[in-house]
Amino acid sequence: GEPHDRLYNNPPNNNKERPNYDLASGHVPLRHVSWLHGTGGNRMRFFQPEDLEGHVKNVLIPYWQRFSDTLQRLDPVLNRAAAASSKLGHGNNTVIIMVSNQGQSDLLRNFVCAARARALDLSSIVVFATDQATVHLARDELSLLVFDVGHAFGSNMPTQSAAYLGDTTFKVMTMAKVFAAHCVNRLGYHFLLQDVDIVWFRHPLDFFRDAAILAHESAMDPDRTHLQQFDLYFQDDGSRNGLQHGFSANTGFYFARNTLRTQYYFWNVIQNSDLIALVQIDQPPMNFLINEQTSLRGLRVKVLAHDTKLGRQLPTGRIYHQNRSYMKKMMKGQYRPTVFHINWTGNKVSQ
Repeated sequence: GEPHDRLYNNPPNNNKERPNYDLASGHVPLRHVSWLHGTGGNRMRFFQPEDLEGHVKNVLIPYWQRFSDTLQRLDPVLNRAAAASSKLGHGNNTVIIMVSNQGQSDLLRNFVCAARARALDLSSIVVFATDQATVHLARDELSLLVFDVGHAFGSNMPTQSAAYLGDTTFKVMTMAKVFAAHCVNRLGYHFLLQDVDIVWFRHPLDFFRDAAILAHESAMDPDRTHLQQFDLYFQDDGSRNGLQHGFSANTGFYFARNTLRTQYYFWNVIQNSDLIALVQIDQPPMNFLINEQTSLRGLRVKVLAHDTKLGRQLPTGRIYHQNRSYMKKMMKGQYRPTVFHINWTGNKVSQ
C-alpha cells in the first residue's frame, strides 16, 4: 500500500460493537485504518460538508482573491532579504521567514536578542507580522525586514498567543505560516521557515551552506552531492505518533528549495488546508502530504534525524525532555548546536 496505509489490531470505531471485543486481552481484529485513526481505535471526526464549505468560503476564497496583491507587496521585501543573503554567501534568491503576532512578541524579542548577542546577521529574515503591534516591534524596535500581512491571510487574525497546542489561535497562526510559505515559494525564492521559539548559536544558512545544501544546481547536474538532491529539508520533530508517521518532519524549522515539485507541494497544502482546520495544527497534514507527494510527484524530502551528524546540530524539545546529558553539555558550552528549537511544549509560558 501507500506509505500512509496502516494495519492495526483495533476494535471497530462503532461504539455499539466495541463491547463485543475483549480489549484487555488484545484479541481484536487486524484491520486497515486511515490516517485519522489513533492507536486506541478512535477516529477523528471528518469535516462535515458545511464545515468544508465554510473553510472554502471564509478562508480559501479570500486568500486567493487577495493573492496577486499579496505577492505584489511581498516581492520587494523578499528581494531585499535575498540581496542581503547573497552578500553573506548564502546563495541567490534565499531568505528566512518567520510568522509572528503580538502574543508571540516576547519570543521574537528573545530570538533577536540572543542572535545579536552572538553577532549573527539577521538581514536575510522577513517577519510576517499579522498585527500592527508586531509590525511596529519588528520594524521599528528590532530593525528587521517586515511584511505587513494585513488582511492577506484573513480578516480576523488573533493578537494573543495560543493558550495550548491546537486551540483556535494556534490553528489560525499555523494557517498563516502555510500561507507565508506558499507565497514565498510561488515568488521563486528558496527559503528557511522557522518558528519564533528558536535560538541561534550559529547562522542556520551557514549550516545549510556547509552541508552543501545551498548549492542550487540544475536537477540534471551529475556532480551534485547526495544532500543536494532533495527538495525539502526538515528538522526531526521526534514525535513518532500515528498522525506523523513516516517522516516525522517538524514544520517549525525547514528549508525549501524552489522547484516545480515544491511548488506543487505547497499548492496542495493550501488546497488541502481543511485538514489543518480539522486537526487544528499544520504538522500532521503537511507530513501526510509529504507521504502523498513523494509517491505521486517524486517530491524528495530529507529529515535530518536526531541520531545523525547533521541532525544533532538541530535539537528540539524532544532532546530537552528526553536527553538531559545533551542539555547539560549544551548549557555548559561543551556542545554547540546550530539552533535549538523548544517545541514539544504546551504553550508560550513553558517555552
